[in-house]
Amino acid sequence: FPCSSPVIHEGVAYVMARRLSRQQLVSESLVAIDLVRGEVLWSRWIASSGQLRRNIEQAVSMPLADGDRIHVRTTAGAIASVDAATGDLLWVQRMPPPDPNAFETRMRPYTSLQPVRIPGGLLAHAPDGRTLFMLDPATGEVLDSWSLVSSPSWNEPLYLLSDGTYIFSVGIDLSCFKIDNLDVPLWRHQWIDSEEDIAGRIQILEDSIIIPMQDRLLQLDSATGNVDTEL
Repeated sequence: FPCSSPVIHEGVAYVMARRLSRQQLVSESLVAIDLVRGEVLWSRWIASSGQLRRNIEQAVSMPLADGDRIHVRTTAGAIASVDAATGDLLWVQRMPPPDPNAFETRMRPYTSLQPVRIPGGLLAHAPDGRTLFMLDPATGEVLDSWSLVSSPSWNEPLYLLSDGTYIFSVGIDLSCFKIDNLDVPLWRHQWIDSEEDIAGRIQILEDSIIIPMQDRLLQLDSATGNVDTEL
């Protein structure tokens, strides 16, 4: 069954799918579907894990189209890159799956994860959510990593966004990093109470960030974090 939102790329829909065996083995695959004919072009198994509960509460990760390849991050314990045309597995990094006893209570339908492509590489959450990796998009080699657990710089991110100049980390606050310095945030925007203040997915609009709040809409300047407009 599908377990992510689809990504449309050159007439093909790419979606992550999950299968649960009778032995409670969770397997995740990337499926390519022709948009015109509705036919499955190929299905590529990525990872499996027997450590996940059937009703596991973990963030769904959307595929990322990047030229002739599709990058994916699975809950079952892998980050991988697949040839967009053939479904061939180009590389895969096997990693520990999430702790089956850990619950992420902040997830909402609009907090889907997705790898982020920047000039320096491919940013992706580890499957267990404890580390952010910078990977070489061509080979999968780990170029750098940052702890997301009790980090003074990172804000327990639910998902990341990028406009090509900055990385925006949406978590216990909204943190902005320059793409060439992911060690210290450029600015932070604090929620009034918690992430519960947010009513939808944060969006990038030209040189600003649009934040849908429960009772208003905020537009922040990307470079400074200053509130330009409040509606």
